[in-house]
Amino acid sequence: QQWAHAMRIFSDMKKAGMALTETSLNAAMSACGSGGEWQRALALLGSMEGLSLKPSVRSYSAAISAMEAAAQWPWALHLLQDLEVKGLQSDSIAHNAAISAVEKGGRWGLALGLLRDMQGRQLATSE
Repeated sequence: QQWAHAMRIFSDMKKAGMALTETSLNAAMSACGSGGEWQRALALLGSMEGLSLKPSVRSYSAAISAMEAAAQWPWALHLLQDLEVKGLQSDSIAHNAAISAVEKGGRWGLALGLLRDMQGRQLATSE
């Protein structure tokens, strides 16, 4: 279980007093997403501000990808909106993951809306 191993490393880093970085949290979120542990990915994203780390577009993309892997389309959309509210500019990775999440949920109208949004922003779609 890759996610469990990543979380152990993450926990060991905290216990050792090592500085946690955005990159280490993003990697842990990605591992959680790969293991279907979307709640843990959300918790990690939420913990960033408490650790004096500012989530970046990459952080949100990792979390949205975790939501996509678990077909948690409402959370994927929420995170995509939250990213924008926080003043960050979405990228194709975040949008593609959100599109995939809403497709898995059978929400084709939402998927088309996100595709139109990508087109308006001139973001590349995945093939």
